[in-house]
Amino acid sequence: SLATDAFSMQYNLALMSFQPSKSFSFGLVGGVASFNPVSSVLVDTPLWGGAANQISDVNTKPMDIFTTTIGVQTSIGKSERPAHFGVNLTVPVQRVMYVDTGNPLIPGYTMYGSNNQGMAMSFGLSRMISDHWSLGLGANYYLVQGATAATRLVTGGQSTMQMQLDVRSGLAPHVGFAYQKALEDLKIVRFGWSFQMKQDAQTNMALDNTLTAAGPVTLLMSGESSVFFVPDIMAIGASITSGRSTYAISGRWERWSDYNSPIMRLL
Repeated sequence: SLATDAFSMQYNLALMSFQPSKSFSFGLVGGVASFNPVSSVLVDTPLWGGAANQISDVNTKPMDIFTTTIGVQTSIGKSERPAHFGVNLTVPVQRVMYVDTGNPLIPGYTMYGSNNQGMAMSFGLSRMISDHWSLGLGANYYLVQGATAATRLVTGGQSTMQMQLDVRSGLAPHVGFAYQKALEDLKIVRFGWSFQMKQDAQTNMALDNTLTAAGPVTLLMSGESSVFFVPDIMAIGASITSGRSTYAISGRWERWSDYNSPIMRLL
């Protein structure tokens, strides 16, 4: 619940009202993961029966992270209680978007796959609604993918495939309240509450396969996977500032029950 820079809106939009008339922040975020592989895992069953089962170690190391983050906030108007508008943009250096549904049969840390590998943006407005209380409203912007593929597998001939990929935008609302009061002994007390709705970039796939051997056989499959997922988040925090020292405490609640691991269905 500390309003210290232009990135404060990521935690609570209402904190923008306690900022100067204009603020700008820039950051670089990098991360390298190193997970031990999972040993002796069933990775494939190419033929009927247990004799053909393939046992191997599974590499669970996700992709490295390197992103740039930009935050801009500005006041609107010259009233006694002006509104504040802010935008935060996160852009990976290596790519704009990355999709990996994961293998439903092989263990892995799927939550590390795509969450930090795509472009994301948040924006919002805040305004003082009383001498000490601020209200903020906005949304998080993200991308949702869908794919449709039709394949024709021919025995002894040329196989063909057609694929369509659809990328759409998604919005997750964000609301926050914040309280600030300056005490007589130059201490500043702040309190904040915020709620962000989930961001579920659930990729849906429809596969229409035609197998031609003795005769054409149609095999329909559908799949879904939350390749990018941020749960519903409710956060609460308080702080007190005295001189150059600030003491703060905060907590958050996250709801993960809507997360979908990779699923493939045969229709």
